[in-house]
Amino acid sequence: MLVQKPSKIYPNVRLLLKSIKDIQTGYTSMRELLVDALLCHAKGKINKHKANVEIYLNSPVGIGEHSDVMESIEVELNEMAKYHEQVSVIEEYFLKEKEWPKDW
Repeated sequence: MLVQKPSKIYPNVRLLLKSIKDIQTGYTSMRELLVDALLCHAKGKINKHKANVEIYLNSPVGIGEHSDVMESIEVELNEMAKYHEQVSVIEEYFLKEKEWPKDW
């Protein structure tokens, strides 16, 4: 197995490479990356379902497979609400710095 030896010339090479990686990605931790990915996913789903609602509202006759436009809009709104709730939970519990009680 190949083992990397620490650099004698640059003892902080790992730190430097990590800093460069952080600058390139914009994330300083895996936590930040995952929380951001969850937020982006939920917001993307909201936008998808919002676009569907706009299509139903602006041209309901153009949607042949959906005979009940109101029901279809309700389905899309429920999906939007689900992802909106996810965004709210992430923002409330994972983005805000809070002092939780020690016995909590």
